Amino acid sequence: MKSLNFLLSVIVAGVSVTAWSQIGARGRFIPINPTGVGAAAGYGTEVPGINELGAATGFFTDSKLVVHGFVRAPKGDVIVFDAPGAGKQSVSPGFSLTPVGVYFGQGTYPFSINRRGAIAGYFADTNSVYHGFVRWPNGKFTRIDVEGAGTGEAQGTIVGNINDEDDVTGQYFDAQGAAHAFVRWPDGNVFTFDAPGAGVGSGQGTWACCATSLNNWGELSGWFIDANSVTHGFLRMANGKIIPFEAPGAGTAAGQGTGAWSITPFGEVTGQIVDQKNLSHGYVRDLDGRIRVFDAPGAGTNAYQGTIGEGIAGDGIVVGNYFDMQGVEHGYVRWANGNFTLVNAPQASTVAGQGTIPLSNNSEGKTVGAWFDNNGALHGFLWIPE
Repeated sequence: MKSLNFLLSVIVAGVSVTAWSQIGARGRFIPINPTGVGAAAGYGTEVPGINELGAATGFFTDSKLVVHGFVRAPKGDVIVFDAPGAGKQSVSPGFSLTPVGVYFGQGTYPFSINRRGAIAGYFADTNSVYHGFVRWPNGKFTRIDVEGAGTGEAQGTIVGNINDEDDVTGQYFDAQGAAHAFVRWPDGNVFTFDAPGAGVGSGQGTWACCATSLNNWGELSGWFIDANSVTHGFLRMANGKIIPFEAPGAGTAAGQGTGAWSITPFGEVTGQIVDQKNLSHGYVRDLDGRIRVFDAPGAGTNAYQGTIGEGIAGDGIVVGNYFDMQGVEHGYVRWANGNFTLVNAPQASTVAGQGTIPLSNNSEGKTVGAWFDNNGALHGFLWIPE
C-alpha cells in the first residue's frame, strides 16, 4: 500500500534516456477478470502478485461493490475466495487501489504469492479493521494480528508479501494511525521494527508491504515517512541492520522523497523518486548502494508526470508505468541492459489518469497489473514477452 503524494507523482531530471528497444507491446496480453467482477466505471480487477511459475493473485469488486480475492493458476483456472471474517459491506465506486492506490473498504485483498502457491494479504472486517492472512495451497487460512495494532477503523495489520520460505512482511497501524513494519517467520514469531527517523504521527511511520518486498534471503525493501512527511527508502538486511537511503534528486518537502517498492534475490531495489518539482524517476539500487536513475522514453516532464518503478525481478528486470505529457499512464519493461519495451493493453483508455499499470513481474519477464478501459472500469492482466 503505497502512500503519499507519491502514488500519482512522477519525475524527469537530467538523466540519459534509452530509446525503446521494441516499439509496441511485443508480447501477449491475457485478460484476468474473475467471474462476478463488476464491469461499470468504478468496478474491476487488480493483479499485484505473480510467482516464478506464473500463478497470479489479486482482488476485484463484484457487481455489488464487494471486494473478493482470487488466485489464477498458470494454466488459467481461477479460484475466488474470501478470508474468514472479511466484511461484505460495499465500497464506494471509484478506484483507489494499491499500488494504483488502495481500497479502504471491507473485503479480501491478496497481494503476494510464493512459489508453492501460498498467498499473503489482508482483509477488512465488518468494522473496517485490518487483519493479515496467509492462504495456504490447501485453501486453509492463517490469520495474522500483530501485537500493538490498533482496533479502530483503518487500523490493524496488513500483510503485503510472502517469500518462498513462507516468511511474511507488512506493517500494522497503531491507535494513532502510525505505521510500524514487521517480519513474521513460519513458526509464528513476529519481529517488529521502525526505520531510524520514522515519524510517529498519523500517516507517518515505516512501511514494508509491497508484493515483492521480501526476498528469500530475508532482505527487505521498504520506506518510511518522517515527522515532516518526507519519504525515505530503506533496506533491511537479514541480520536486522537497517540501511536508510536517498536516491539522487529526491525532494525534501512533504510528499516528496524516495520510495522502495521491490527487491530481487540479489538485493537490487526499485521504486520511485519524487523531486522538488513533484516530478518522478524510476531507479535501481544495487546491493552495494549504487543507484541508477532512469526515465522511460515518452515520460512527461510536468509535475505529477514521469516514471515509476513498481517491480523488479531476475537479474534486474524492472516493470512500472509512466505518465506522458497528457497525464495518460503507459506500462513498460526495463530490461537488465537498460532497454525498454512498451506494455500497453490494446484497449486501454487514453484519458488522463488512466491507462496501463504493470505492478509485478517474475524472472521470466511475465508481468501482471491492471488497465483502465474507456468506461473507467479496471481490468487485470498477465503479459508474457515474446
